[in-house]
Amino acid sequence: MAGTGASSHKIFLPPSLIPAAGTPKTLTLPSAGGSFNLGDGQKRWLVTGICLNKILLPALRGFVGTEMIKHYTHLRTTHSIDKQSPSKYLKTDKKYMLNYASINNTEAKHKKKVHLYDYSIKSEVDLAKLYLQPYMAKFTGKDDFSVFYLFC
Repeated sequence: MAGTGASSHKIFLPPSLIPAAGTPKTLTLPSAGGSFNLGDGQKRWLVTGICLNKILLPALRGFVGTEMIKHYTHLRTTHSIDKQSPSKYLKTDKKYMLNYASINNTEAKHKKKVHLYDYSIKSEVDLAKLYLQPYMAKFTGKDDFSVFYLFC
């Protein structure tokens, strides 16, 4: 009934919820242009997504943020990542290729001329960006720890 505005949804109450004996009563809800019509699987994914965002991700963000600070301190001590140059910089961290185009606005300034990139890692946020794909590292969050949301 598209365009008529007369569609409504009917909800049948089980007999145990009906206050007085008699035939089951029908409740109707006005439709605001349609309904979600979600299947059972879609409803489960919706609930799972809400639970992840409200319960699990806040805890993971704090954990990832804390661990990234420790990791930055370790790499700054062992590899001097805060003083790197195009001739001497950390290319990989264990099995991860580090993406230096994502930091210090180097990709915008120098495009593919990697010998002109600024390889110094000035903070744990810059370090976190090295592990992300280029399109993910272009966030503009005001909170420095918003980058850690991308990991979770």
